[in-house]
Amino acid sequence: MNNNLIFVCPLGLVLSAVLTASPTSAQSSAATVEGTKKAWSSDTYVPATTPAGTVENAARVLTLPEVACDRVMQCGSLTAVVHAEPSSTSPAVGILIAGDAVKVVKEQKFYRKPSTSWMDEFNSKDDKNTPIWVQVQGGAVSGWVPARVLIDPLVLAGNSESLALARAKANAEKGGQGWSQSKSVVAKGVGSYGGKVKLEKSNYPEADRILAQCNTSVSYGKIGADAFSPRARESVQVKCGKPLKDIDPGLAAEAEKTSRIAAMPPESKPEEKPSGIGSVLGGVAKVAGAKNDTVEMTLKVAALVEQLSKPTSLTSTEERVFGRECLAACIGSSKVLPSDNPTSAYVQWVGAKLAVNSSLPYPAIGNVFIVIDDPKSMNAMAIPGGPIIITTGMLQFLESEDELAVMLGHELAHVEERHGMQKARDAGAEKLGSLLAVAQMEADGQLDAFLKESLATVPQALRDKAVQQVKVQLLASLDSLVKKVTEAIMESIQKGSNQGFETGADLRGMSLARAAGWDPAAVEKILARFNKENGDYGGANYSTDRLKEAKEVVTLLPKTGPEADKDGARWKKMDASNGK
Repeated sequence: MNNNLIFVCPLGLVLSAVLTASPTSAQSSAATVEGTKKAWSSDTYVPATTPAGTVENAARVLTLPEVACDRVMQCGSLTAVVHAEPSSTSPAVGILIAGDAVKVVKEQKFYRKPSTSWMDEFNSKDDKNTPIWVQVQGGAVSGWVPARVLIDPLVLAGNSESLALARAKANAEKGGQGWSQSKSVVAKGVGSYGGKVKLEKSNYPEADRILAQCNTSVSYGKIGADAFSPRARESVQVKCGKPLKDIDPGLAAEAEKTSRIAAMPPESKPEEKPSGIGSVLGGVAKVAGAKNDTVEMTLKVAALVEQLSKPTSLTSTEERVFGRECLAACIGSSKVLPSDNPTSAYVQWVGAKLAVNSSLPYPAIGNVFIVIDDPKSMNAMAIPGGPIIITTGMLQFLESEDELAVMLGHELAHVEERHGMQKARDAGAEKLGSLLAVAQMEADGQLDAFLKESLATVPQALRDKAVQQVKVQLLASLDSLVKKVTEAIMESIQKGSNQGFETGADLRGMSLARAAGWDPAAVEKILARFNKENGDYGGANYSTDRLKEAKEVVTLLPKTGPEADKDGARWKKMDASNGK
């Protein structure tokens, strides 16, 4: 261990950076800890009587029967591999691309959701449990995918891309220009419309290079014994999805109607005054007792701004925006080790083995484990949507593969339970979808025409001014919102989060480590060394009870087969390649 390390920030599970939300007033930290422990230790989990049961139990999978269902869903992740069996290690038979529609015919293996998670992608009718795997039919073949890569079409209809498409279609029907997607704001970043949202010292080119890797999923069935070679990625090209209208025309029409209604500007009538400043100005006009075109214009501008920035459901589309921003900010000026670097390949190898048992092997962006070459910084970070970062300084602090597995498992749990997006939602991120749709129109040169049509009842002499006011306010709001939410997430990296969320990630991380064959008791050694080095476990936001909780959980975990680096050969090889 290097005793000259700089402790940059005391974060979850030793220095494990977390993207989590503060507990609500109705849900104290103690309550979330107890709720998590109760769900985690329930006797309804798969009994560890067989090797398969051991893994399932360690991954907190319920012994509920396979359920037939009849639902039409769409893919929300960038890509998702369709497997022959409900297992990430089974052969790949095809792929789904974001927006592809499929029929869901069976649900299998249910995950008990702890109170600290926000698992809403599949929109299960049961608030307590969510299916891990579902059987889908869509294109030339059928197979199994993780349930959480799928999203309800009516929810997806309210996301930023759907709103922009609906507005472009309406504009084209009136003789205007349709959306070309040539400057996709989501794909190329919020700044692609000319905004000034870029955070200081963020490294967007490097972040985009990493995100490009995630377009192809890791081949979990080909995670071989060579821990120091780059991980294989799926090459299957058979598409298993179809356009929504080809599978369920009625649902497609309903989804289109939903997005078109959401995309419509309000009727600009003087009597339709919004709350807030609009209603105040309306009162002023009434007091004046006379028609005032400028005041009326201001009312209509306020109404349109309010309508075009209204909250919508946060989907994987918006999650990718914040994932990119946070990834770029976390990388900063640091050097990222290339994927073929032995240390980087080794960390990815351990992470992939953990992710096999996760309920979220294909998140919005995709699982990728990144090593930053910074020996003076001890850090590990979970980025919304999937990427996980660890520094070489943290690798120097850790002393075994078991410790690395527990650390990465903790971070994977934060991604799996969407703690980062809870923080984003608390900071007001639900307006992002509407504002991104505005930015998309601006990027495609359609916004001015759309706003002129929306403000058609404003007197001609004031219409251009009104359009400019709406445009400036909306785009400034988008810049401000993205910066505010990203900074809120980044602040949680520096200051940590509440004990309930951290305990949930501790327990889940230990569970995933055990499921993959590593010793979860390694967490005790990490905590003991951290206490000795820093004198205070995790800073003011954390309780020493977390070590007690971890020790209790170790005794509950089932035994499983050896994956651990028993003689330390792999760890010594990693140390050698890392200059330790």
